[in-house]
Amino acid sequence: MEETSVSNPPLLPEKSKKRYETTYRMFKDWCLTKNNAPVSEALLLAYFQEKDSILRSPSSKWCEYSILKTTIFINENIDISKYLKLRAFLKRQNAGYKPKKSNTFNREMINQFLEQAPDEKYLLMKVAMLMGITGACRNHELCDMKVENVKEAGDVFIVKIPDSNTGIPRMFVLTDHLDKVRKYIEFRSKITVDCSRFFMRYHEGRCYNQPVGINTFLEIPSRIAKYLNLENAEGYTGRAFRKTSAMLSANIGLARWNFPCINENITKVSPIIQNNNTISSEVVNLDAPEELVNVKEEVLSDEMSSVEDNTSEANKISYNINGSEVADLSTTRCKDEIVINGSDFSSSDQNIKITKTENNGNPSFVINVSNCSNCNLTININY
Repeated sequence: MEETSVSNPPLLPEKSKKRYETTYRMFKDWCLTKNNAPVSEALLLAYFQEKDSILRSPSSKWCEYSILKTTIFINENIDISKYLKLRAFLKRQNAGYKPKKSNTFNREMINQFLEQAPDEKYLLMKVAMLMGITGACRNHELCDMKVENVKEAGDVFIVKIPDSNTGIPRMFVLTDHLDKVRKYIEFRSKITVDCSRFFMRYHEGRCYNQPVGINTFLEIPSRIAKYLNLENAEGYTGRAFRKTSAMLSANIGLARWNFPCINENITKVSPIIQNNNTISSEVVNLDAPEELVNVKEEVLSDEMSSVEDNTSEANKISYNINGSEVADLSTTRCKDEIVINGSDFSSSDQNIKITKTENNGNPSFVINVSNCSNCNLTININY
């Protein structure tokens, strides 16, 4: 019988494949110093104990563990996730650890920087801030952005992120401070070198033939904070734009699952981004209506009022269980509580369908609870 040759499928993530291979190779080199000992729980415990001075944060240790778990299983068919002592050791490293979190900008800070900072020095940072916060862009997404990814269409700029972390392209639309974007593009167009990168080195009103590296993007939030004379400017790390994006989203009442840092597939209703039916016809003709999103201008405006609870009938939020509206509903601005008494359901009610209805009358999500006859449920919904 003729055997069919099957090529080895790609088992490592393409973007971080080199890091996986490097980490595994360093581990095997370390094993050689231990007389090429076979992989075991004791060996890995010794390895992570020695790496303790290098991998200082628990998250770094867990990242190393995850990489080794994958590569060792692929190359040696050994599942180190079964090593319970190793996992217990790594969990103990979390004790007393306080992760470093980036500070965030508020609307007043954003407007102050965009309107008052001199363009001769800060124009590139302004454009990076606009795109970083509006599109909740990661640093590498800004760094890898191409000229063809930014298109002007009437009264808006359409920005496309073709290679997001999920592998699904996404778009967002800039509608405010467009003069800054146009001004930078004009300087960028004067570069004669054949380079497709959108962000090029900018200094004193001129772009140079040098792409902006990712380390520069990591430093931009801190530089902006220093210009604004903010306290602890170094605390504005490379994640400041994405965290600011999530914070602004929460301020206008968007649910947590609508943050782009939580769900890449819901960018069209993400922070300072909201659907708008008034987009110009040039935008509609881009053959990507489902991916198209629009900046909510009020978020970057001082005139935006705080979100207030509206108790009118038109803005009523209701829950329905198996088609019947919940009568006793405890609800606040960011939390709803549903109490379900098991006596309300017969033994035939094996599936309880819970539907939340927003003020537009459309269900926003559905929860299906199976095998729930004759039981009491308390469901807390935070948003």
